[in-house]
Amino acid sequence: MRVADLAALPHWERSRVSRLGCPEDGRGAFVRIAETGQAAIERAAPGHARTVRRLVFDALTADEVVRLDEIFHRLRSRAGLSAD
Repeated sequence: MRVADLAALPHWERSRVSRLGCPEDGRGAFVRIAETGQAAIERAAPGHARTVRRLVFDALTADEVVRLDEIFHRLRSRAGLSAD
């Protein structure tokens, strides 16, 4: 993620992010999630997945889910991202 994009996230100040820059190349940055952050993501993931299922997928028919999957694959392909 570019430093400017990271700095745009809530609770991040540009000056705080700029100190995380790559010393060999000022255009890049190294970002790593801390163990506490990873643990927080792992705790939140099951509830998040249940909420997404309830709000999105439970409202769709099986055919609509197939079409949505096709749309997402097409958009990812267009953006140059892998389909997996």
